[in-house]
Amino acid sequence: MLQAGIDLLFLPISGDLEYLTGIPRREPSFGNVSYRHGWLAGAFLRPEKDPVVVLPRMITEFELPDGPAGEVVIVSETDDGDAVLARIIPNGDVLILAVHSEKLLIDDGAGDAARNRLTGTVTDVVYQGESLRIFLVLPDGTTLSLRQPSHHEAYRRIPPLGGSLTVTLHPEDTIIVPKASE
Repeated sequence: MLQAGIDLLFLPISGDLEYLTGIPRREPSFGNVSYRHGWLAGAFLRPEKDPVVVLPRMITEFELPDGPAGEVVIVSETDDGDAVLARIIPNGDVLILAVHSEKLLIDDGAGDAARNRLTGTVTDVVYQGESLRIFLVLPDGTTLSLRQPSHHEAYRRIPPLGGSLTVTLHPEDTIIVPKASE
């Protein structure tokens, strides 16, 4: 992590996290199990320090019968998730928004008002077989990319190169991390 300049890495509960830490991923179920503050469930990995594991109380109660190991922050249903996250991230750091490109959607104008909206200029569209990868630059110079199906209905929603495109991101799909040291 140090060689790559990574100060903090978040891994949600997944196969990757299980492989690195032994924290088991969820057992398959026939329903969509969702817990309050589930967006925080995972581990924050820091160079030369133990990981900080963040788990909603319901996961520790129902999915980890032996309890979690290591440094664990348990988030109760009544906790403020943002305040919990602020305790994990070192004070005084410049924060950046880490975006999973698969969570970005083209804004259709009828979406949830609570969604974050980012507007940029389309710089490239690359055909990738079943999908199109759309590249855009935000006004501050940040580059984003997202994928859309490559069928006509999706393609017609993409403006021409140089055109303006607004994408949306649900607040629960955002991860805020400290900016890496220069």
